[in-house]
Amino acid sequence: MNLLKAIWRAAMAIRWSVLACVVGVVLAFLSMGLLGLGLYVAVSPVTDLRFAGMNAWHGDWVWPATLGAGVLWSFGFLLAGWLNHRLNTRMGVGRWPRRLAYLGVLWLWALLVWWLLLAGAPL
Repeated sequence: MNLLKAIWRAAMAIRWSVLACVVGVVLAFLSMGLLGLGLYVAVSPVTDLRFAGMNAWHGDWVWPATLGAGVLWSFGFLLAGWLNHRLNTRMGVGRWPRRLAYLGVLWLWALLVWWLLLAGAPL
């Protein structure tokens, strides 16, 4: 029972990030992969150093990968929210550095998601 209370308190502390995660998952499906493609564009300066660009993509893996990237990226909001809460309560970091860290976590999460998807892709 104490574990459930602790989970509930943590969820309430990052409730906007939980809401953003849910909205992100819904938008990933409704956009039919456009969210994932937009995320790829955001991280392509780094991923293009190791993997072939979008023009080389072909086959049945492309659409599920772009759809999956958007869905998986949405869970980055939970990690970013947790870090934001931690920086605020434990370290007393100001608002703007926390916002930059939040955006940084979301970008790094998108990079990780696409890096893993492209590493397993038959390019």
